[in-house]
Amino acid sequence: MKRIIAIFALLAAVLGAWAMSEEAQNRAVWNALDDILVEEPGNTAYMYYYKQDMDGDGIDDLVIMNDTKATKRVFRAYSVGRNMAPITMTADLCKKLESSPHAIQYIDMSWSEPKDDVTLKEPPIFISDMEKAKNEFVGWRDLVCDPGTLYTHMVFKPHVNEIRFVRDDRIFSSLDGDTLWQDVRKFKLKDPKVVAKMFRGYGDGVAVPVAVTRNFLTTHEPLQFSRWLTPEPKRAMDRSIHQIVIDHYGKQYRVERSQWLATLPTEVGNRDYYLVLLVAPQKAIFGVVCIGEGTVASAVELCTDEKEGDATFSRDLSDMNMLEASNVEDLFDEHGPEIMCIMQTPVGLELYVRWASMEGTHYSIWREVGTRMVNIIDEYHYWMFG
Repeated sequence: MKRIIAIFALLAAVLGAWAMSEEAQNRAVWNALDDILVEEPGNTAYMYYYKQDMDGDGIDDLVIMNDTKATKRVFRAYSVGRNMAPITMTADLCKKLESSPHAIQYIDMSWSEPKDDVTLKEPPIFISDMEKAKNEFVGWRDLVCDPGTLYTHMVFKPHVNEIRFVRDDRIFSSLDGDTLWQDVRKFKLKDPKVVAKMFRGYGDGVAVPVAVTRNFLTTHEPLQFSRWLTPEPKRAMDRSIHQIVIDHYGKQYRVERSQWLATLPTEVGNRDYYLVLLVAPQKAIFGVVCIGEGTVASAVELCTDEKEGDATFSRDLSDMNMLEASNVEDLFDEHGPEIMCIMQTPVGLELYVRWASMEGTHYSIWREVGTRMVNIIDEYHYWMFG
C-alpha cells in the first residue's frame, strides 16, 4: 500500500512539473512578489533568492534569503505549485540550503525578464562626459555593447537626434601608484546646430543623455516630463501625499524629508516622482516613490538603515556596492537621484537615472514592474576617472 501511495505521489509531482513551464513558474512568482515583500518594506536590496523544489512536488519553489546584521541567514519559502503558500522552513531544510550549490542572485534582477528585452539586448550607453561647445560626447562601455556604428541616435528627455560614432578609446587614471584604465566610446551629433536646442538650460555635467541603436527606438518612446534641477527652489510633498506614502510603507514611519524630482503627464493624470526619507523609531528608508491616481504607483528603496540603541541611523553598505554615510540624513542632499529620461516600453515605463554614492556615480535604468521600480541596469563609475 505504501508503495502505491509513493507511486501516486511521484506521478503527481511529475504531472505538476510538466503542467507548469518555467516561464509560468516565474510569472507566478513575480505576480506574488508585492504581497510577499510587503512584510519587510525597504529591504529588497538585501534579499536574495533560490529557486529550488522544497516541498517535493517537482516544481521549483521560491526561497528568499536575508543576511541579518548578525550575519545570520534567514530563509522563507513559498510553494509555486500551491499558489505561493508559505512552506515551513525546518532546521534541516535551512541547513540544506546553506550548503546548496545553487547560485544566489539579486531578486530584483531575476524575475519576468521578457524574451525580447531590447533594453538588455541592446543596452543604451550613458553619456557621462560631454562638451557642448565642441560637440563631443563620451560614454563608458561597462556593458557588452554592439559595435559603435550601430548606435545611431542620442536621447535626452523627449529629444532625439542622430549621432555618428567617432571611435572607441581608453582613459587612464592613477590610484596609489597603479595605473587603471576604462573603455570609453566617443560620439558627435550629426548636426552640430541641434546641440544648443537639445540641451537648452543644461550645462556640461548636468545633463546625461544616452546613445541608443535604431532598433531601440522602435520599442522605446521618449516622453516629455519636467524635472527638478539645481538651483531651482526645492518642493516637498504636501500632507495628502505624505499620507499616501505612509499608507504604503506603514504607520510606523513618518516622512522626515522629501523632494519633488519629476512630473510625467499621462492620459489619466500626472505621475509625480519624489525623493523621500522615511523614519520610524528603529528604522529609516531612503528612496524614490511615484505617486499616481492617489496611490504609490511604484517605488524603489536606495538605502535602508536600522537603529541600535541611541546610535544614529547608520549601516556599512560598502560590501553591497551601494551607499555609505555616517547618517542616513546625509544621503538626502548628497546622493539624490536625477531622472534624465523616461521612456515608454512594451514592458513598462523605464527611468534613466544618475545617482551618487561615496566613491562614484551610478548610471541606472529602473523599470516600473507592478508597484516596484526594478533596477535592470546599473553601471558604477568611480570618481577617479573624473
